[in-house]
Amino acid sequence: YGGQMCAECNASFVADVNQPPWTDELCNALVHDRVFTPTTFPNNVRIHEYAVGHGIAPHVDGPIYVPRVAIVSLQNSVVMGFYPHRKPYDDAMEHYNDTFRFDSDIAQQRPHFSLVLEPRSLLVFDADAYYFHPHGISDKPADSLLEADAGPIVNRHLLTQTPADATSIERKPRVGVTIRNLLPRCNHAPERNEYCMRRVWKIAKPNDMPTNTSTSGSSPTSAATTASPQAKPASATPSPKATSSTPNYSGMSKPPTEGLGAPSRASPSTDVPSADALAEVNRKLDKIIATQVELQNAVKQLQVIAAHSATQQSSFQTEVSGVLDHLTSSILDVQSSVASN
Repeated sequence: YGGQMCAECNASFVADVNQPPWTDELCNALVHDRVFTPTTFPNNVRIHEYAVGHGIAPHVDGPIYVPRVAIVSLQNSVVMGFYPHRKPYDDAMEHYNDTFRFDSDIAQQRPHFSLVLEPRSLLVFDADAYYFHPHGISDKPADSLLEADAGPIVNRHLLTQTPADATSIERKPRVGVTIRNLLPRCNHAPERNEYCMRRVWKIAKPNDMPTNTSTSGSSPTSAATTASPQAKPASATPSPKATSSTPNYSGMSKPPTEGLGAPSRASPSTDVPSADALAEVNRKLDKIIATQVELQNAVKQLQVIAAHSATQQSSFQTEVSGVLDHLTSSILDVQSSVASN
């Protein structure tokens, strides 16, 4: 859910508003709980069903996503292995791929470390774990928990459904929900990005949202933003139970999303943002929108380079890499300025 081909250029896989209510609620909860920020809001959800004997080859997610992944596990437990550090492919055109897969026999090697993904657990990883440590799931009928086979089980002390002395987990059908932010590769509907950002901002920081920026029910069609990766170790923990001070998401009850298209219904607060603070928020949002225009111009530059370098593949790849680096730097600058708010 949350992605389709751009209707205008038919050459870019872009974010779209086609998610069912339950995935919308799940994404909203992750923003509310600060797993994602208003500028890295999740807009792409993939649901993978694994039967017994099915797995996924070791891979790293491609650069078409913000470098942060959230995986919700359902139905039964499984072991996910993270393999030793290795560099993804260098070919510049590989930057357009969904994932980087490796041609070697990496799946036959012992993982650098592993995690047990129990039902209703949430795994979040980014930074080096996203870029350089391939992750995968075995297709064997049982997952070994022995260090000689799986490496250290780094979240064993957090497990609640796996016996402490267990040496293996019998594989049963499992469902994995993978949640990410899909980056734009064209800019044919920049207003979509502004709509999504303002909508999610009302979930994460409702008191900081200017009162004159409520969005209407009809939304634009495509866009996304990016963020600077923060170095954090991979971890998988059962989803925390709600307390009296936090919303209860067990059973997928609604997170605090009401009022997304209208002024907030929260009780009046004495901590009202000043006019200067509201002006600063508007200034930063305007800066982000301006950056989207710069990105559109950069994409046009890529098209010009491609048209004049059809017979010079090596030179073309170098040019593309340079422009992509510039785009990444621009986006990270925007995220840094917004995060400082």
